[in-house]
Formats: sequence, structure tokens, C-alpha cells
Amino acid sequence: MRKVMILLALGVALGYWWGWTDAQVNQDDVVTRLVTHAGGKTRSSLKSNADQTMDSLERH
Repeated sequence: MRKVMILLALGVALGYWWGWTDAQVNQDDVVTRLVTHAGGKTRSSLKSNADQTMDSLERH
């Protein structure tokens, strides 16, 4: 049980340290950067505006 608690405390300390240094270097948080990276090049091709989608469907 002691080994688990030590590993857990070490993980929390390392995670806090990594988060702190990451926040000092980057303006955006980790989640925002991951979502931006995951969307990548295809994000601009997807239409999220319902009015624009309906207008383009009505024209065809």
C-alpha cells in the first residue's frame, strides 16, 4: 500500500510540474491545443453554420 501511495504522490507531483511548465510556455491550454491539432486541415472544410448549409442545399 505504501508503494502505491508513493507512486501516486510522485505522479501527482510530476503532473503538476509538467502542467506548470507547460502553462508558462504556451498561451493556450493543453485541451485547446489537442483539439486544434486533432481537427487539423479538415476543420475548415466542415460547415458548422446551419444557415449556410441550408442556403447551399437550396441552391442545388
